[in-house]
Amino acid sequence: MEQTQQILNLQVTQAIREIETLRESWQKMKAYRHDLRHHMQYLSSCMENGQLDRAQAYIHEIDSAIESNQVINFCANEAANLIFSAFVRRAEDCGITIRIETGISQDISISESDLCVLLSNALENALHACQKCKEKGLSASIEVSAYEKGEQLFMQFANSCTERVEFNHNLPVTDSPGHGIGVRSICAVVERYEGMYSFVADEDRFILRILI
Repeated sequence: MEQTQQILNLQVTQAIREIETLRESWQKMKAYRHDLRHHMQYLSSCMENGQLDRAQAYIHEIDSAIESNQVINFCANEAANLIFSAFVRRAEDCGITIRIETGISQDISISESDLCVLLSNALENALHACQKCKEKGLSASIEVSAYEKGEQLFMQFANSCTERVEFNHNLPVTDSPGHGIGVRSICAVVERYEGMYSFVADEDRFILRILI
């Protein structure tokens, strides 16, 4: 229990840092959009002076910066949007299909850092399993659904999975170094809010459900 709490404390600290980093990236993107007039003036000046290569390079630079910092609005919760957007980019870079249907509000019953711990660990585990599928030449996908009912939040994460999952007391276990921490962190957060969780695996899919 003490070890789990220490791990959770570290993950909460890391979650806060990740959220702030993502927020900073989002602010940079908003700044680029706000300064659009200045960018256009610079491009116009380049073209008037025949500096087309410089104008083209500047366009690519701005486009790359905006694309890398883009935040998709999946729901009303800012932290959830930041986390989802980051994992969508990672999944797409790996050729993994990801679908997200969510209605998480900004004013929910759990803290922002705890929400980040839940989402980040669940999506990290799902992405890791899908990457193993891709390594075997198989297609892979992640499906996320989340909604609120009253003061409770329900989340489900389903992902492709080709390897046999071992369970101990209804929890997935692994002997791989560095793995299994995410599951313990998820359980610790849910238990602290007196919520419920379940892990289910069949032949080609793994499902995590959380009610909190």
